[in-house]
Amino acid sequence: MKRVFAILPLIVLISYGCTVHSVVRGIPPTSPPPLPPPVNSVEDFNAPFDLVWNTILDYLIGIDFEIKAIEKESGLIVAESGEREVERDYSSNQPLFKCPSVVFGHWWLYRGVVSIIVEPISEGTTRVVIRTKFSTFEDNVHKTWIPCRTKGVIEDMILDAVRANVSEKSEKARKFPDKEKQ
Repeated sequence: MKRVFAILPLIVLISYGCTVHSVVRGIPPTSPPPLPPPVNSVEDFNAPFDLVWNTILDYLIGIDFEIKAIEKESGLIVAESGEREVERDYSSNQPLFKCPSVVFGHWWLYRGVVSIIVEPISEGTTRVVIRTKFSTFEDNVHKTWIPCRTKGVIEDMILDAVRANVSEKSEKARKFPDKEKQ
């Protein structure tokens, strides 16, 4: 019985070594990590559609996102970050997203796509729905783009920009009501 318990850790160690050896040799695991579930950020604003729409466009251009699609009638805006180098020494835990765990993963580049729907709900009320997708290039094991989970940072920054602009405009309207009517 003692021999079985003494041999068991040796068997586990050898099988682990074979797995690591195949990964180091460049043989990828059976499949890349699963796609993370999408995260939607939704918020309603007491502001007209045009104010919210223009604020979002201005903000995206200000953070160097390239506008890929814009359909004002349907309220759709799609913007891309382009390929950028990852931060934090190739770590899977980035400021904007979290990569899946990959043994010996080495993250090199990332790209992000932001899809936004801006829709009027009623007179003076506008809903914003944001969906962001990040992917990163893992260049050691999979050598491909792998989807990552957003941390909601970009979404919050866009919504914060709209909140700030809406509150600024409403504050001006309260201070100078005659100028808004002109």
